[in-house]
Amino acid sequence: MPEYNILELTQFAHKLADKSGEVIRKYYRNFGSIEAKGDLSPVTIADQEAEKAIRFLIKQHYCDHGIQGEEFGLENENSKLRWVIDPIDGTSSFMIGRPIFGTLIALSYEGRPIIGLIDQPITGERWIGYEKENQTKQSFLNGKSINTRSCEKLANAVIATSGPNYFSKDKLSKFNEIAGKALYKIYGGDCYNYALLAMGTVDVVVESGLKPHDFMALSAVVEGAGGMATDWQGKPLDINSNGDVLCSGDKKVHEEVLKMLNGN
Repeated sequence: MPEYNILELTQFAHKLADKSGEVIRKYYRNFGSIEAKGDLSPVTIADQEAEKAIRFLIKQHYCDHGIQGEEFGLENENSKLRWVIDPIDGTSSFMIGRPIFGTLIALSYEGRPIIGLIDQPITGERWIGYEKENQTKQSFLNGKSINTRSCEKLANAVIATSGPNYFSKDKLSKFNEIAGKALYKIYGGDCYNYALLAMGTVDVVVESGLKPHDFMALSAVVEGAGGMATDWQGKPLDINSNGDVLCSGDKKVHEEVLKMLNGN
């Protein structure tokens, strides 16, 4: 038997998103200060306050769980159960008042994502995916079951990525080669692209240079909707993945893109 109650923990993930959403809505189009991180990515007080609110609740209810967040690092790193948090994924969109950002909340067990939640606190959309005790997976948008769509060939696919600046020169060349064979290419969207993939309106997302707080929640949502979430070598995503991410709604198009990424 697992060492956790998945339904209890998914309900708690919703509570975390409810609380972070309260914080974020206060600052949306009503910014306080904007600073620059060491990597020059923008951060607002909303990122910091939302993560603090999430951390407070976790410590209050599950003090033995680990926490890994974009803003404040890692605590209880030896815990088998670890919450992985990105309070605002798509901070640039948040900063200019564009509602294509999201709060990402994942729970991992021994490094593997078992719950993933994407919350858009302005539009009221919330995607959640989780793995049940029998290891079957499912995902929902506002309580309604969702699924990826069939798309067996890249030539028929909508492919998305957050932007060209996140790739190295060589990896951007690979992405451009792949995207050039797709039906449509979309830039921008961050976590929203993966939510759309899980709903069946995007077929492939290719990213590079991501960190666990960027992809752990997304992986669970995509897989729960019947999609594929791996690194560029086809390995399942976990807390130690290298940050090169490929998600697809259909296994066949996923395999086609994997071959191209690896020069086959």
